[in-house]
Formats: sequence, structure tokens, C-alpha cells
Amino acid sequence: MKEPQAASIHAAFKCWHVESGEFTPDEERPSWGVFWEPLDVKLPPTAKPSCCYTNEIKFYDRSGNGLLADYVRHYGFIGVHPHLLFLAGKWREVVGGRVECRDGRWYMRWSVATNTRFAQLLNHES
Repeated sequence: MKEPQAASIHAAFKCWHVESGEFTPDEERPSWGVFWEPLDVKLPPTAKPSCCYTNEIKFYDRSGNGLLADYVRHYGFIGVHPHLLFLAGKWREVVGGRVECRDGRWYMRWSVATNTRFAQLLNHES
């Protein structure tokens, strides 16, 4: 009898169905847009964010020396494999992210696109 081998499994991509949140389409580039992920932090717009971990953010005061908030978490759509979000009726691949203060509230601003290989595959486009 042949000895069983350990399974070797790797994710090609991860898919997320977005139940709530704000999506803003890019008016000039229809295949691009932004998903706004609210962060669970109440800090002034003058705070300085630092993305120092995979899915955590530290916030400092204006000087950059005083820590205001530590381990503020986000979904972490950053990694070795693509992350696809189902937003506004289409699959959109996360192509970048940054922390941004908008209207007095802190968000992760995720740039998303439908013209990537995996998004086109899931959207049945060529």
C-alpha cells in the first residue's frame, strides 16, 4: 500500500462578499473605484497614522512621538494572494490601500479594480 502524502494547498485568491460599507466609483476610469472601511478609532484629523503591521495601524500625535492609539485593526486586504471584494454587483480586486481621514472620521481607503485577471474571471469577462 502506498504511503499517503501530506496535502499541499495554496490559495490562488481570497473572495469577500461585502455586506455593508461605502463604495465610490471612479468617474474617469469606470473599472476603478474605492471601498471605504471605517476604522474603530476616534482621533482628530491631525493624528499621524502608521501602518506597521499587516492589518494593524498605530496613530501618533502631530510630533510623531506621542502614541495616541495602538493596534487599530482593519480587514487586511494586503498579502501574498489577491483579495477580491463583491461590491456594487461586481467582483473588484484590491490593488492598494492607505489610511485616510475623511469628514472627521478615519478610514482604510481601498483602491479596487474590475480590469484585473481574477476580477475579469469572476465577472465572466474576457
